[in-house]
Amino acid sequence: MFKYISFFILILFPLSVFAQNVNKSSDSLNINFSQSTNLDVSVGLSPESKFYFLKKWKEGIDLFLTFNQDKKAEKMLAFSDKRLAEYGQLLDKGNIARAGEILQDYESQVAQLQDYLEKAKKAKKNVDEVSAKVSERIVKHQEVLSRVYQKVPEPAKEALKNVLQKSADKLPGFLERLTNPEVYSGAINKSKTIKNQIQNTLTNENFQGF
Repeated sequence: MFKYISFFILILFPLSVFAQNVNKSSDSLNINFSQSTNLDVSVGLSPESKFYFLKKWKEGIDLFLTFNQDKKAEKMLAFSDKRLAEYGQLLDKGNIARAGEILQDYESQVAQLQDYLEKAKKAKKNVDEVSAKVSERIVKHQEVLSRVYQKVPEPAKEALKNVLQKSADKLPGFLERLTNPEVYSGAINKSKTIKNQIQNTLTNENFQGF
């Protein structure tokens, strides 16, 4: 086992250095997206780079080598932050097709994170603290996506609409199962409010389109 871990560490370190050097000029989000969403996350290597696969590979190895359940969940959350930030960067650049792919990647990562925490909870593991952090952050993600929906160009709306609907339907129940409703009632109520806002927005839009 030690040999395998040593092997991955040897791979992980040069990839980290290489990825940072390839795209140093693209460290931050386009200001339009960050200002409209209040999402301040460093993107690092852009999904438009031909070396982007190295970034995803590094993340996968990093998770594989993380054995503490809280730290693993926090890293999964940080990676979903990056996907959301990358999505915004691509929208700002007008790369709608690639933005849609990254949005699907974001949705998949959040689903994996939710499943990971729910399985840990069912296994009677203590994930209360990290669950609270994840809950608050995912609610923020919902707020970001609901605001972005008002501004994205028409070709990008359908993909975002699907993600918003699925996430809005799942989020309140996920928070109630994962956290103590008495302690984290604020996040739970906020997720329900966002769900109603999203449903109203989509309903009104469909009505106007009809």
